Amino acid sequence: MKFAAMAGSFLLSCLFLLPLAPAQAKTKTGGIIIHPAYEKTATHSLSDRLFLKEGIRLYTEGHYESALKILQIAFDRGDMKAGRYIGLCFENGYGVAPDAQLAAHWYQAASLRGDVTATYLLGTLYEKGKGVPQDIQKAMDLYLQSAYRSDHVSAPSQLALGRLYEKGEGTARNLSKARYWYARASKSGSKEAAAALLHGEH
Repeated sequence: MKFAAMAGSFLLSCLFLLPLAPAQAKTKTGGIIIHPAYEKTATHSLSDRLFLKEGIRLYTEGHYESALKILQIAFDRGDMKAGRYIGLCFENGYGVAPDAQLAAHWYQAASLRGDVTATYLLGTLYEKGKGVPQDIQKAMDLYLQSAYRSDHVSAPSQLALGRLYEKGEGTARNLSKARYWYARASKSGSKEAAAALLHGEH
């Protein structure tokens, strides 16, 4: 615990102590600018996993601008989850101006690396038509892709599928399939799905 805190302090101190470089030497991705010297310094200082851990810590504590810088490095080093958190920042305007298109970009990038939650979040954007053209069938496809697990990670996708089948959105209304997905979501830990089944609403 103490080591993680010290490592986080070291990361941030390195960030603010770096000298300025010519604009052309900087790299920019999705509005996030990373100083190449910082990237090199950090690369030789901490393990890949620690970048994600520190980025999530900063994100959770509300230090979004600092989190974005660390998460960008984690993503550039191949981390699967970092793009999801960057996407959340852009979708919700955490540390940056809200930009649903960039949120979709980052969710897709994380999804392509296998992040289940990012796949679900991308589905929510397609369902709402937020940052991408509304396409409920595409949303359902993404929910199906991320519904294969039997734990809390897939519960939101399973719940969403139950809701869409119940309402007949993007597909024919099918209460049998709705109950199936609500039951799956309930077993995966969704209290909302459990309540729906308990009250016999579906």
